[in-house]
Amino acid sequence: EEPVAPIVRARFGLEQRCAYRHADLYDEEVPEVDLETVIAQPELGAECAIKSFVLLGDQNAGKSTMLHSFCRSGDVGFMQLSSLLPILSSSFINTRMVPHGLLEHPDQPISAVRDELPYMDTDIARGLVMLTLENFGFFCQEFGLWDPAVEAAPSFLDFDQEVRFVVLHFTELGGDHLDRLVKFVTSNHDMEMLKKSEAIQDEAFWKDMHEVLLGSLRLLKDTTRSAFFLNCSTLFLGGMLQRQALRQTLRKLRFLNQVLGGREILFYCARTDGVPMGSFDPKRSWDEAMMELISFAKEECSRELQGVMMPQSALHWQSEKVLDETALKEVVGDVPDEGQSAPLLAWLHAFLLFLLPSLGFRLQLVGLAPVRNYKEGSKGSSRQLCAASVVRNVGTLLQRGCAMGDLALAQVAELLLRCASERRRLEGDTLHCWVTRQDLATHLEECEAEQQAVPLPEVSALSSWPKVTGVLLRAGICTEMADGGLPKVALDLHGVQADAVVRLRAALHQPEVRSSDVLFVTRTSKSVEERDHCEAVGLPFDAEFFKLLTSEAALHAITTQLSFSQHKDGVRFQSPETLRQLDGIRARLRQELQDLLRAGLTSGTPGVLGRLLRGASDVWQAELLAEDQDPQDPPERACKRLCLPWPVVRPPAEEIATQMRLLSQQDGLN
Repeated sequence: EEPVAPIVRARFGLEQRCAYRHADLYDEEVPEVDLETVIAQPELGAECAIKSFVLLGDQNAGKSTMLHSFCRSGDVGFMQLSSLLPILSSSFINTRMVPHGLLEHPDQPISAVRDELPYMDTDIARGLVMLTLENFGFFCQEFGLWDPAVEAAPSFLDFDQEVRFVVLHFTELGGDHLDRLVKFVTSNHDMEMLKKSEAIQDEAFWKDMHEVLLGSLRLLKDTTRSAFFLNCSTLFLGGMLQRQALRQTLRKLRFLNQVLGGREILFYCARTDGVPMGSFDPKRSWDEAMMELISFAKEECSRELQGVMMPQSALHWQSEKVLDETALKEVVGDVPDEGQSAPLLAWLHAFLLFLLPSLGFRLQLVGLAPVRNYKEGSKGSSRQLCAASVVRNVGTLLQRGCAMGDLALAQVAELLLRCASERRRLEGDTLHCWVTRQDLATHLEECEAEQQAVPLPEVSALSSWPKVTGVLLRAGICTEMADGGLPKVALDLHGVQADAVVRLRAALHQPEVRSSDVLFVTRTSKSVEERDHCEAVGLPFDAEFFKLLTSEAALHAITTQLSFSQHKDGVRFQSPETLRQLDGIRARLRQELQDLLRAGLTSGTPGVLGRLLRGASDVWQAELLAEDQDPQDPPERACKRLCLPWPVVRPPAEEIATQMRLLSQQDGLN
């Protein structure tokens, strides 16, 4: 049977404690992981590196069960757990704050402090798990968190020389305690206001409570990453979203945002098996969630918010495989999967990606994962620890970055476009318009310094650079930089003879050969997905075109379509005014390119080649975004064609080519 830690009186209210020591590896030289009180700081010495995590969220979502699992050496699943996560020692302490005179005999199976076995209703709990440095590094390698062949020492393994152990430090904030913390922070630490909200007349209790609240906030400040547990059986009671439950979740997230700001947050979905999926209506739940979110934003955040239609991504769960689970399958066998709860997970992932930035929260979404602590089918006192899920929880807490879903990709795309807009400047005759990955990193740091909402961790945004830039290039929103600061585009000039072609392109570009009596603009024949690296991207060179694409209306349209249409059909502007502007810009750019060809093709004017390529790049983007595109014509097509009349005097192609080479040398272009 599952062991039940006794409930005893302690310094702060009531406590449950337990601990584990490895029988063969633990000795007197290993630092102790026991805590004096539930708010005490770990004092482990210089030879221990600490990774701190805070667990919070809904009641009865499995937070205490997860913390206790590292001490459950009597469970038949503990051997599997310790094989995958070699625990040297661990401790667990669970505290419930109650007036000392409330219960004469607290250690009862069911009482005012425990509504179901084995744990008290938690106010605050702590868990410490110690591993040797070698075993921690092995765990990270085994589950794909670190590849020594790629990087010698990742940042999360950058420890001092004297470090011999790594301690995973978990702090759980229970539902009632979290509610008190929300009121405490909202009232600017006013204990009198907090007292009035509860019918407890015990000064000693409130004195202890004040100390515990302050200690809880100190523990929160030291956290590496937060895990928010969602009790899906409560949030989706009967298969329908419960607005009151969602309101409580929103308040907790707002508090977490106030306390932790731009820290990373991971969501765990617990008790999904308690949701009758046959009754789950994604569209209706989304509409209910939008109404509650708009109401919450107005009433509690003084923020006007507009809801959005449910994205397609809310119907399709893209499992975020961030771990290498080969070892997990070898030790455990069958690894729990999402199964029937996949529609629920897809809905929650899409909603959370919209929720955090829409409320201006600076919490950075790492991901969403299903969680279970017990093996499926095990019930009552014979419940068996689900080692695979517990180990997966630890791995996802340690993961760097996050999987890039469509909505997250759209958010990074918006960050990149805003970065390009802010960094564009004209110095003399030089236009600085290219954006690199380092520019994006600097932009994210500036956003953090100004406390602006950034929905994703910096490492996730930067690691998604190839995918995001690829999407923006295919859509025609951006152009890619070639050597010499020129756009990576080709301009083919066709004369009277079909085989007389003069091609202008920047270095390293491999365009397709075409035969037609037209001038046309092509981009690289190699698809974006096949490129190994994209150094820099830029928005249109033309000022009016640039202003159009960086307007708030255009940015909203771009990010909405990239997230909701899963960027398969490129970007199609719907606003009649935007389409009118785009059509006018396209016509003007085509005419300007014709005029430039007539005036500068044989005149030898310095800088004409660069102007031609920049003009061709803008024309290509305008054509790709044009209203009259065939929606069946994919955005990956290799070229856009522009028919231009040649001047009356037509010099031979060989003469034009020679002149272009001389201009290239004169302008120092490759």
